[in-house]
Amino acid sequence: MRTSKRLASALLAALLLLGTAACSDGGVDSGDGGAENGAVSTSGDLTPTSPEEAAAQETDGAYTDSLPEADFSGSTFGVYTSNNINSWTLPTTLNHAEEETGEVVNDALFARDLWLENRYGVKLDFTVDGTTPAGAMSAPLEKNILAGDESYNLILQDVACVAKPLTMDGCAYPLNLCGGIRLEEDYWMPALNGELKFGENQFLAASAISPRFYGSVYLYLFNRELTVDLGMPDLYELVREGGWTLDRQYELSAEALADLDGDGAYGNGDRYGLCWEVLTPEAVVLGCGYHLVKNVEGQLAFMTGEEGLVDVLMTMGENFHKDYAFQDSGRTKLNVNAILNGGQFLFLNTCTFNLAEYRDFTFDYGILPMPKKDEAQPVHISYAQPWVVVSPVIPVTVTGDALTMTGTLTDAMAAYGYDYLRPAVFDNVIQMKGTRDEQSAGIVDSLFDNVTFELATIYGFGSFYSSFTSAFENNQTANLMSVWAKVQKGADKELARICETYDAAAEKLAGN
Repeated sequence: MRTSKRLASALLAALLLLGTAACSDGGVDSGDGGAENGAVSTSGDLTPTSPEEAAAQETDGAYTDSLPEADFSGSTFGVYTSNNINSWTLPTTLNHAEEETGEVVNDALFARDLWLENRYGVKLDFTVDGTTPAGAMSAPLEKNILAGDESYNLILQDVACVAKPLTMDGCAYPLNLCGGIRLEEDYWMPALNGELKFGENQFLAASAISPRFYGSVYLYLFNRELTVDLGMPDLYELVREGGWTLDRQYELSAEALADLDGDGAYGNGDRYGLCWEVLTPEAVVLGCGYHLVKNVEGQLAFMTGEEGLVDVLMTMGENFHKDYAFQDSGRTKLNVNAILNGGQFLFLNTCTFNLAEYRDFTFDYGILPMPKKDEAQPVHISYAQPWVVVSPVIPVTVTGDALTMTGTLTDAMAAYGYDYLRPAVFDNVIQMKGTRDEQSAGIVDSLFDNVTFELATIYGFGSFYSSFTSAFENNQTANLMSVWAKVQKGADKELARICETYDAAAEKLAGN
């Protein structure tokens, strides 16, 4: 098996220095919950040469070395998953590897499965669905589970399309009821996953069990050549000094706007400050330290009464529809691909999963975190979108000794993922192949220091979330608070219903 090269010590020092400068103590808890400053481990080969070496190598945390011993010899462990998201098959979308290919993430997954079989004596049986769209996966899975089908011990699919409906419809355990899963361990990112709890129950959880977590967070890609041409400040320095804020983004975006073809109107031949997409509004809101719905001491609450949140929403709605900005959607008459490929923009909001799309840009680009609300905000915060993040789902058809085995192996996959899969994705896919300079690589690293979710995105809560997205897409943000006032009663009922559904499911399963 091929081994991946270590980062040069000088580059490592640069990354760590940048991560330290860009982030500070306090604020949001670290999403990765272990590595100082989100630093990537580079000790030892990132892709082991054998299962034995995988367990023995020293990594930052070495969680696999601390796992309890267990022997499930003769058992089969069935896993349902996929390796693509819609039409994309990339290193950040993989969940299983049939063979070694020399691609570091693929080979890390292959090594993981060999390690699991060797350490626990099990036979892994993967079903990799390469044809069913994510939105159509939950219905047949639910039908089979409710019919008593015991084919799968574990389902590895995204939160929004698969994990959410299966958990809500009583087809899956809360992970805290599965013996062997140690949710308090740092490799389960307990601070981050606390945001997904319903009461005491953890039905959904992100982790390094899949490389997709590291493809899920939002960032700003910027045209480096344009910043030089326009005499703009060093944006990396702006991040390091704490000045990369939402107001600064608005100012620079407006400065970049230009009627290049001189026709007195803005069209395909002109230059823009900002290209945003459907999930940008919540990425900005969360980046400023707010939520639409938040877990407050174990209870979910709508946060629309926060004065600061309202201010951010109103100014964002106004600025996102100025001449310098356009949405990457069917609503625009602009040729988005031509504008982006031609470098006729300053900022592009996208997520790490999409970085592969932009590797062929013919101009130099860099990467920035989501802007802070203001300079008083201590850290930059990243939004992880639920159509990419994978949550492990353990069907209710798994019982008795099989449930203990499933919990233990799921836990081991998360630990292995943090020790070996995480650095493979960081060093070889996101940082090095998706960026063109050391400073961007360090910023990509820091994106995962403070990650958060938005429950409204995942559950909708009636028309609460759709009202939010509609307001931004239709330039009606000024009316958002009155719209929310009209839908609040229904949203409250839906939130209560979801909580009651999860509570009832957990109570029933706890008695099994």
